[in-house]
Amino acid sequence: MGAALGGSAFAYGVIEAVFGAGMLAGTFWILRGRGGGWTATRLYVFACSLSVAGSFGGAVAPDLPVLGGFEAVAGAGNGIEVVAMQTIIQQHVPRGMIGRVFGFISSATSLGLGVSLGLGGILVDATSARFAFLVAAVGGLLTLLAVVPTLLRAPAPIEPRSS
Repeated sequence: MGAALGGSAFAYGVIEAVFGAGMLAGTFWILRGRGGGWTATRLYVFACSLSVAGSFGGAVAPDLPVLGGFEAVAGAGNGIEVVAMQTIIQQHVPRGMIGRVFGFISSATSLGLGVSLGLGGILVDATSARFAFLVAAVGGLLTLLAVVPTLLRAPAPIEPRSS
């Protein structure tokens, strides 16, 4: 990334920190009830769309400040996605299965992150950071297109649970 946009290892660290700040902002935004009354499913699709847009922006960003803006958008999408997904699980999974589903989702997410970081490094070395961002955007879009029909067919949420 640095060489393609004239940045250093420090610039890379700053860009990653901006992604993290975006995650925090997105999480706090949704936790403060800023979802406009949207369902968790709709918020999830919106959040994933932000992540895809941020990755696509990374592929076309002309310089580091613009890349930082796109990474903030992608991070916000990721933060909202985490909250929305956890809400979807709590709303749609029978009580006795919630722990197993959370465990599976967490494990699959961690595995995917590890694989993507390893393959992403290889991809950047073999091509460019811009191409890696493009691959991430296309992969995210294809995943979203595959998941949306399932989300739309989901039954109504289970009644809220009392403590």
